[in-house]
Amino acid sequence: PLPQNEQLARTPGLSYSYVAQLGAQRVQVTALHQAVETSQGQGVALILVGETLEARQATASALLWAMLARQLLLMAVITVITWLVVNRALRPLHALSDELKQRSAQETSRLTSRGPEELQPVIDEMNQLLTRQHALLHQQRRFVADASHQLRTPLTVLKTQLQSVLCGDAPAQLVVPEMMRTVDRTTHLANQLLNQARLEQMRQPTEQQSLCMDEIAREAVIEMSPLIAAKHLEFSLDVVAPILVQGNAWMAGELVRNLLANAIRHSPVRGTLGIRFDSASERTQMVVWDCGSGIDDAMRAWLFQPFVAVKGVAGAGLGLAICLDIATAMNARIDLINRLACDGRVCGLDAVVTWEHLPPV
Repeated sequence: PLPQNEQLARTPGLSYSYVAQLGAQRVQVTALHQAVETSQGQGVALILVGETLEARQATASALLWAMLARQLLLMAVITVITWLVVNRALRPLHALSDELKQRSAQETSRLTSRGPEELQPVIDEMNQLLTRQHALLHQQRRFVADASHQLRTPLTVLKTQLQSVLCGDAPAQLVVPEMMRTVDRTTHLANQLLNQARLEQMRQPTEQQSLCMDEIAREAVIEMSPLIAAKHLEFSLDVVAPILVQGNAWMAGELVRNLLANAIRHSPVRGTLGIRFDSASERTQMVVWDCGSGIDDAMRAWLFQPFVAVKGVAGAGLGLAICLDIATAMNARIDLINRLACDGRVCGLDAVVTWEHLPPV
């Protein structure tokens, strides 16, 4: 049945929908009043189009499932493409990860994996880190080798001296002073080895400080004054103006202490020694001088090597090697120069540390 709406029935060209009952099924009906020409004149024709609700729901469900199937297929294709692209992009990273997994804890060689441009800075930084790690491991191994080699002899001597006393082969009053000297030499050697190891660690790039070298020299002289007094040495410190350099305070102090210890060791009893500072626009110098016998020209190039000492002089042979490392770390140069008297005779040694073109501080 049509809805009872006279206004709709008298309005040609207007369509409307309603649900009707057709037998046992409900039907969605669309009605349209269309103006037509007949033999009897102009009239209005009623056009009805109907579809069962069950068929409409089946069509809607089919459309929905078809759309879902296309969406799922599209998502699957996008997922596969994304996985392939990401896997290809991460392949260099996986190769780098595999190379790192295969490395042992002691391996510090540079990485061979190459990656895309975005990953290259990371690989470069890791290679620099491995280079620094290699240097540290080399320093540790060298320290262990040097310590074991250099400490073995004095400890063996000390053991032999102790056994001679225990067995009664030598009187204690003669052996004990020798044992004390052996202990002193061993202690000095151990301290030098520890200072060298500490210096190797501090040579890594750090922030430079403005240092007053004349103040550091005064502190070193006060610290070593018992050694100066023990040999009745006459000491002088010549400073015209404050001497400022860039570096590390501990390293600068160790430089002065080692040079001063060498000067004390090579100076005769009741001799003279001192520290002199010279400053000019183009350079600054610190001179640690003594009145010893100087050095042989043939030994000059070897004295800065570890465990090389002047024959006949007690020492571990590490002091000048440490001084050279410190001077290099502080952008300075160190030279050993024989000081000559008026008659051409060697009357002492000057250890000269030079800072060229000192920047303003």
